[in-house]
Amino acid sequence: MVATSKDFSFQEYYSGNLDWLEKRTIFLTVHGSRSYGTALPESDYDFKGIAIPPKDYYFGLLDKFEQADKFNGVDCTIYELRKFCALATNCNPNIIEILFTDPDMFVIKHPIMDKLIQNRNLFLSKKARWSFAGYAYAQLKRINSHYKWLKNPPTHKPTRKEFDLPEHTSIPRDQLKAAEALIVKKMDQWNFNFDVIEDRDKRLELQAKIHNTLYEIAGASMFLENEKLHKHAAVHTALSQNIIEIVVKEKKYKSKMNEWTAYNKWKEERNPERAALEAKFGFDSKHAMHLIRLLRVCEEVLTTGEVKVKRPDAAELLEIRNGAWSYEQLIEWSTAQDKKIQELYDTTDVLPYEPNKKAINKLCMEMMEEYHE
Repeated sequence: MVATSKDFSFQEYYSGNLDWLEKRTIFLTVHGSRSYGTALPESDYDFKGIAIPPKDYYFGLLDKFEQADKFNGVDCTIYELRKFCALATNCNPNIIEILFTDPDMFVIKHPIMDKLIQNRNLFLSKKARWSFAGYAYAQLKRINSHYKWLKNPPTHKPTRKEFDLPEHTSIPRDQLKAAEALIVKKMDQWNFNFDVIEDRDKRLELQAKIHNTLYEIAGASMFLENEKLHKHAAVHTALSQNIIEIVVKEKKYKSKMNEWTAYNKWKEERNPERAALEAKFGFDSKHAMHLIRLLRVCEEVLTTGEVKVKRPDAAELLEIRNGAWSYEQLIEWSTAQDKKIQELYDTTDVLPYEPNKKAINKLCMEMMEEYHE
């Protein structure tokens, strides 16, 4: 059973045991491709919402509620108000866009939601640079992995001999684990603690500058590759060169084994629709469409302070889904767009570095108090 229209029935879809959920859902909206304007005729309807549970869930010990997602065959999640606000302060794309959805997508809207929608810009901040781009590059990572597997698939299960490793590790397992722990500790030390800087804007500006420096050092990659970071950390420990060489080889072997496992799982569980797109265009053009949408929205947020959920470029995005862009064009555009977004992050004064959490907290409390009166 799937939702084929925006008509939503709790009796038909909800399979949980919260008998108050329907009554106390203050907001429910169509989410995903239907709200973006990029849905195909056969696309399902997805939903997201917000609820304020009974007082027992706030003042009692027995009941807890953060979200409801037990819906039969329907992609729907309903968040508790405080949980929603906490997620929205991080500019999570899948969360923040709920507040900017077109009214014609609304399924349920209690009058109390006006207060949240009217103050939705409180949740926007420069964090969008990392959250939207983070989701976008998760799409790119999948595209690249699948593209590599399509063009040059692994031909066999890796062997230890290929990495100049004996059949069994040449050093005791506990010693190997201890060496790995030292390397991880060194990597953790490179995670700077900025909390000692009381001025929030200066703290976040310093974080951004350090990230930019590492970004330039790393080259084209948005983040230092884990394997490179691991190797650099190993060199900066007290481990002997012999131990470092073995640990690094073991790490590479494990990485290749993980890739082999992931590749075979991908083959077995491959979505037929996605497989058809990859066979036709050489890469997953649906992932590409979402990647481009996310990076464009990120630019718009940093430029205008608004989230355009219903896409003015929907027709072009659908063309991209249908193979209008090549893989090379996608990579070139993504690299240039990320650089552009970083420049906006450095220069824009449209948004603060962080949202005003005190104002959001006050808003959340006012809504709960008013609703429970």
